[in-house]
Amino acid sequence: MADKTDIMGLLGESKAEYKRLGKSGLKVSVPILGAMSIGSAKWQPWVIEEEESLPLLKAAYDRGITTWDTANVYSNGVSEEIVGKAIKKYNLPRDKLVILTKCFGYVGEDPSIRTIQFNKELPQLKDYVNQGASAFGSTTRSEGEKQAANQSTGNTERDKKIIGRVEEIAKKHDWKMSHVALAWINKRIASPIIGFSSADRMDEALASRGKELSEEEEKYLEELYEPVRIVGHS
Repeated sequence: MADKTDIMGLLGESKAEYKRLGKSGLKVSVPILGAMSIGSAKWQPWVIEEEESLPLLKAAYDRGITTWDTANVYSNGVSEEIVGKAIKKYNLPRDKLVILTKCFGYVGEDPSIRTIQFNKELPQLKDYVNQGASAFGSTTRSEGEKQAANQSTGNTERDKKIIGRVEEIAKKHDWKMSHVALAWINKRIASPIIGFSSADRMDEALASRGKELSEEEEKYLEELYEPVRIVGHS
């Protein structure tokens, strides 16, 4: 492997490509590593603990994924801490990494606290939350609300048909389905933020480099899509 200070050598070995972020002079790796899944399983059961996360971050750097996205609320700060530990443990050159972070929500003192603003009050609600009409049936929701709850899960017939078309195009090119998705999105943004659970997943994403869809294939994927309400904090 090239010396950590040899920029051209590192670029030559990189499996990732790099794109300018918007109109700024900053270049980010494609893809960006999303560190929401790095931290403490106390916060969310799917989060990877430090012991497994540290070598994963090193694997990302070695592959050229040098842009990492985290936030102060991810595992209530543990994600940011692990990113810092990885840089120190593996002596990664800080000037070769682009670290993106965000601050907005409350940060708990313990990783297990998901909604710190309600944590102390919730136990007191137990005395009366199950009383009255709410105890006799499920919440009445409009049909639109019911549909909105499912629109991000891939469970609608429309979503299933789109997924079927993704699979169809993937088989035609002998690609992974993820490569079809990445070929579509990479054309529209600087770089997708992807959470990785293993080095194999990184390699799969990086293998989409240079793959493009035809104009007809893009239209084929898009023609069934209908805009839906945003779910989450996007």
